[in-house]
Amino acid sequence: MCIFGCQEKIAYPNSEILDVPRLNYYMIQLEKFKMQKNGKLTRWEWVALSQGYNIADGHAHHDQGRNYSKIIKKLSSIFSLAESQNQNQIQAEFEHFFFYLAGQKSYNKLNRPLYHYSCSLSIEVVANYFRKHKKTVALLHPTFDNLAAILLRHNIKLVPIEESQMLHDISYIETINADVLFLVCPNNPTGNELGRDNFKKIVEIAARKKQLLVIDFSFRFFSSYINWDQYKLLHESKVDFIVLEDTGKTWPSLDVKIGTMISSNSLYPELRDITDDFLLNVSPFVFKLISEYVQADIKKGSIRARAIVEENREVLRSVLKKSKLKVTNKNSALSVEWLGLPPGKNGEQLTEYLNQKSIHILPGAPFYWNTPSGGDGYIRVALLRPAKEFKIMALKFAKEVENYYTTV
Repeated sequence: MCIFGCQEKIAYPNSEILDVPRLNYYMIQLEKFKMQKNGKLTRWEWVALSQGYNIADGHAHHDQGRNYSKIIKKLSSIFSLAESQNQNQIQAEFEHFFFYLAGQKSYNKLNRPLYHYSCSLSIEVVANYFRKHKKTVALLHPTFDNLAAILLRHNIKLVPIEESQMLHDISYIETINADVLFLVCPNNPTGNELGRDNFKKIVEIAARKKQLLVIDFSFRFFSSYINWDQYKLLHESKVDFIVLEDTGKTWPSLDVKIGTMISSNSLYPELRDITDDFLLNVSPFVFKLISEYVQADIKKGSIRARAIVEENREVLRSVLKKSKLKVTNKNSALSVEWLGLPPGKNGEQLTEYLNQKSIHILPGAPFYWNTPSGGDGYIRVALLRPAKEFKIMALKFAKEVENYYTTV
């Protein structure tokens, strides 16, 4: 009997008969999801995964191309290698290739990285550490809302680091009174990145004030952070730090990804204990698979995702030349575009309208986790999609935006 009250059954070739919930069950849930005021960004993204044109989430959804397709063709051999090698060997191989491509030679001066199945899980580990030590946290503002949500769920006191003030005058960081400075470099959604001099100044301030510095480098491969060694600076400064890395924003592995955490040595034992309570290890198959993607880019001498983002950004900006939407950061170091709306217009209303047209983006308000109204005048569009498909999506997006502003 179908516990959902449905009558339909599907016969499989082996004659096994399975009870099947209504085939449109998730579509019904999608309708229910649409949409609480200032709903979580991940909920908007979840809707986009299931229907229409998805230019909402910032994950790597581009095509495999010639080089990556070779990886897919040898998945069974990758699996066999993962079975035959030991975990330390496999992790060391991944570290070598990942940090080589990232330009971070000094990672090996620190304790071995701690690994999780996503960067969000790494943040959960960090939040447990903060809660245990009653840390107050200054978090970048705006930024992706799940960072604040995870920390607030642990009853951690948050104060905003206003990005605009920080970029205008880096000495503003001196005025931040919190145990922890939590930055995202480059920042999602604005695409801003700290230059080497300003990055160094923040490290020096944190070291002098005995503040713990946490940096999320999930989007590093679209920025200049691959051109110089942040780990060297952090290690030599003697600052307490935690660095988070991610693979899911760069390689199209269907969200099979690795969240990496590296910390100063004084923090490592406790962070390892917390990690051990969440998982034994990340699958060796995942390490081998992602290592293949990283090696493919190393052999080619370029990061494929970065090239696709640059191409798609040009396409989007071209179709929006006569639009009422405005590019907010011409030098964005991110795989998304942060767009400004005409004065007085609301990003959530535009997002809802586009959803009805099967075009999925993100509204700006939830990124402003401390003052959501500050993001009302923005939307975010993801760029890391197959180039041919993105051209179609961009044209459709631009057309519907024009239609919207001629009817409201």
